[in-house]
Amino acid sequence: ARRRYESALYLLRSDTDAEEASMILRRIGRLYLDDGDLEAGLDCVTAALAVAELRGDSAAVANAKNIIAISHWQRGQLDQAEALYVEAGSMAQLAGDARLVAMVEQNLGVIASMRGDVPRALRHYRTSLAGYRALGLDHYVANLLNDIGLAYADLTRWDDAENTYREALALCEVCGDASTALMVEVNRAAMRIARGDYVDAQVVCERVLQEARPLNDVRVLSEVYKHCGVIARELGRTEEAEEYLRVAFESALRREDLLLAAEVAREQAEL
Repeated sequence: ARRRYESALYLLRSDTDAEEASMILRRIGRLYLDDGDLEAGLDCVTAALAVAELRGDSAAVANAKNIIAISHWQRGQLDQAEALYVEAGSMAQLAGDARLVAMVEQNLGVIASMRGDVPRALRHYRTSLAGYRALGLDHYVANLLNDIGLAYADLTRWDDAENTYREALALCEVCGDASTALMVEVNRAAMRIARGDYVDAQVVCERVLQEARPLNDVRVLSEVYKHCGVIARELGRTEEAEEYLRVAFESALRREDLLLAAEVAREQAEL
């Protein structure tokens, strides 16, 4: 995807292409962030922001700031991320960018969830859900439902979580969104672990590994390796658990995913 966006970028020739250039740079940057290369991602999005500011394009500026906030979030810099999300949301409202307004609400929900304020997270998620559904953005709805299911699981509302995950998976199938579907399955495995259903959780994890490895979905693989380590530990397979958790921890550090690294370190301590 990055190669194709870069090819498109090189084909731009005139000053009138600046809007497209900013959008392409933003998307390249987001792909780098998804791959865990935060420095490269931030470089691209900073360039996109500069182009947008020179054009006076407030909607593009808001979109760039939202992605820069994501890079802070991945590094655990929650105060900086939240401030940028709020700024991006205000600019998006002024620019009439309803999609970005809904996206920012979802991102603010993620921040609240990371801080342990699950009721506040759900309030943000519901506002975001209403926005996405009004726009008919099923792909975004599927990703958001995954977050909502995780929040329900944190509250031990198991039936609500399971129903939400099922709805998310159904939308993923309609949209052909394999990556989000895998993350939903990862979170379903986490819910089974939390309920002590290790055998069923292992079945889910093995299926996810089989599907994620050919896609080289590092984010999904890192999460599922953590779950595999916990399952192996709880079933008494300590050496297997140690290896899974080691791989998960190293992968989390490479991606600068501090939350996941902390979660894995906690599981290593239990081991």
